Amino acid sequence: MPSLAETLDPETPAQPRRCPHVGRSGYRCDREVMDGEEICVLHGASIVRTREHIMRRLLALQEKSLVALEELFDFADDRTRLAAIVAVFDRTGFGPKSTLAIEESELDVTSMTLDELAEHSDRLGHRARELKSMHESSASLSDDDSDAPPSTNVH
Repeated sequence: MPSLAETLDPETPAQPRRCPHVGRSGYRCDREVMDGEEICVLHGASIVRTREHIMRRLLALQEKSLVALEELFDFADDRTRLAAIVAVFDRTGFGPKSTLAIEESELDVTSMTLDELAEHSDRLGHRARELKSMHESSASLSDDDSDAPPSTNVH
């Protein structure tokens, strides 16, 4: 936007807009702002532009991706088709979910003896091994299923 001086006197050369960021030292940045931005490259204008550029590219690929996915449903073998279906469900919020519940303990370890702490530690270790074993056995069951598609959970 032209300044008042530029509007009144078109012969006056335009001054570049300056970044308004004030650093910890108390001094203003004074670098030129990027076109269409309010801040300079150093203070994040390029990050916003890069994200917008990436988003525009991804949005442009959506239609092609949907067409390719529809072709997979129609022409691919069963394993590939199932992997595509799982990917669609995973990315639309209908895939498997894992939850972790953390409960606040009323246990006051500051008043426990060393023997009590050791016993409590042993119980926690035993429980952790049980959970790990359950997780590994459920993972091996899903690995043994020869008709299952390869994992598509890439987040």
